Amino acid sequence: MDVTFHSVEARRLIDLLLAVLLGSPDATPAASPSTVLPHHLEYRFGWNTKVADSGPLTGTISLDTTPAPDGGMTVSATESWWNSVRPSATHTCKVYSDGTIRCMERPYALSGMDLALFPLLGRSYFDGLTPEATSTWKQHFLLNKGVGVWTCDFTLKGEGAIPNAAPLVLVESSGTIAPQGDRYRERSDTVASRIAYDPIAKLPVLVSEDVTHLGLNTTHNVESVELKLISGQ
Repeated sequence: MDVTFHSVEARRLIDLLLAVLLGSPDATPAASPSTVLPHHLEYRFGWNTKVADSGPLTGTISLDTTPAPDGGMTVSATESWWNSVRPSATHTCKVYSDGTIRCMERPYALSGMDLALFPLLGRSYFDGLTPEATSTWKQHFLLNKGVGVWTCDFTLKGEGAIPNAAPLVLVESSGTIAPQGDRYRERSDTVASRIAYDPIAKLPVLVSEDVTHLGLNTTHNVESVELKLISGQ
């Protein structure tokens, strides 16, 4: 992506990024450079609205990560919605290097924020990225929520370093999440994302994602999620 950007939304995403990097009154610096994923991460989110410090449909999501004996990583995510008395239930899943997610603990739940973030934490998910130049690669992984398995196929394009925001790079992602077998044949998703990614810390710093749910008998079948990293330790 060149310095003029392709859309107002892309420009707004980078403006948010610069606020994180350069410091705004309410921003906590992103995770310090490291090749080891922090054990605790916090993101602000906006669900069907813009990410913000407060307001309806906004909040924070806290993730705790622990290496698992089978080579995966256990990720527990807890959301605190703005103006809520208490946090939501914690969702715990295994995340593997390629982005595969296995949620084998009841209620087998994943929120839109979980699904946007979890694959991006896989240690090899961005291995096709060339930070200094444009690059394109494909990522295939599975989503297992205990009551069904979905196949996830994505094409990712690294647009190179973001001007004035090194070492961060802009990554555009598009793909599908489709059920295996007949049980959920009526439900599949198409996903388009823009990600500001730190190749040193190996963390997504900003994520803007639109999901279209296909096969639903409703006009409200588009879901958007925005996430901004506020701390990692």
